[in-house]
Amino acid sequence: MLKEFFSSARTYFNFHRNERNGILAILVIIVSLLIFNAFLPDIIPSRKIDYKPYQEKIAAWKKEREIQPVTQREIQYFLFDPNTLDSTGFITLGLNPAQAKTILHYRSKGGKFRSPEDFKKIYGIQDSLYVRLKPYIRIRSGEISGKRSGTKSPLPYAVFDFDPNTISADSLKLLGFSAKTASQIINYRKKGGRFYQKEQLLKIYNMDTLLYTKLKEHIIIKAKKLPHFPKDSLFHKSQTIHIELNTADTLDLQQLYGIGSGFARRIVKYRKLLGGYRDKRQLLEVWGMDPKRYEGISEQIYVDTTQIRKINVNTATIKQLIKHPYIDFVLAKRIVLLRKQKGGKFQRIDELREIDLFYDDLYRKVSPYLKAE
Repeated sequence: MLKEFFSSARTYFNFHRNERNGILAILVIIVSLLIFNAFLPDIIPSRKIDYKPYQEKIAAWKKEREIQPVTQREIQYFLFDPNTLDSTGFITLGLNPAQAKTILHYRSKGGKFRSPEDFKKIYGIQDSLYVRLKPYIRIRSGEISGKRSGTKSPLPYAVFDFDPNTISADSLKLLGFSAKTASQIINYRKKGGRFYQKEQLLKIYNMDTLLYTKLKEHIIIKAKKLPHFPKDSLFHKSQTIHIELNTADTLDLQQLYGIGSGFARRIVKYRKLLGGYRDKRQLLEVWGMDPKRYEGISEQIYVDTTQIRKINVNTATIKQLIKHPYIDFVLAKRIVLLRKQKGGKFQRIDELREIDLFYDDLYRKVSPYLKAE
């Protein structure tokens, strides 16, 4: 049997002359490559690479990316809900921007913190940080499941330094401002308003004076100082200045004492919404314009009513009509309905008086901005 095995195996090693020559050539090539590879470093010396500059750059980059130790930053502790706190609040508590961003990203994807322990599971939150913040975590029940609970105990408000010119709406709420008051402060800034003195916050509608008293020492204003005016008058009157409100640009308006760049932008913006001023007293409708300020500039301004852009009530849509400050959605809808009843066209503007919502004062205000063509 063994003899048969060797006889069978021998058939696998029987080669023709050409096959043996091929195998021999392959072996010669393999041996030659092995010898060449062994002596290659001696034939072609390898170039030495100095990795030190790259290592230094990597070390410098890592150093820049290192998180500033919390001990070097001013940390303020207060009770907070991780489901609602904004990035400013997290950073105030000692988190770095990357950690705050991770939490906000988690929430934006629908994530919820149901217990203080969930806060520890966030990537980048070290155990030491969690231990420091755990006593201050207060999660409102009722917001987690999406169901309204009968009562919600409000969180005690935080107290920290802030600049009313830069603080976010969420941080204002964190300090104790109502949602409405916070919104008014943000809208005031969006319209070009600036806080130059702490006391200006008291002029915000519905401002809580007790809250202001509590936070007064924490208000840090970094804006430029309010321009100085003579003590006997808030505004210096110059009879040589005469500005037409419907054609003046923001630079022209800034020639008026008491009108800065922000106020000038608001005047121009309201002019665009109106379609032009028909009476200079309409400036009192501009956000922040008070009677005393208006009194100081009234003799320096005038109105050219030929510059007013009118709305054609025969072609205007509801969407176009409600862009005007004096026309709300209900009135715009009634105008379009009455136009349909009249066959799609008004012959005269006074036909609008048929709408009961057009009381006398409103009609007098709106009619200069309308035409029937």
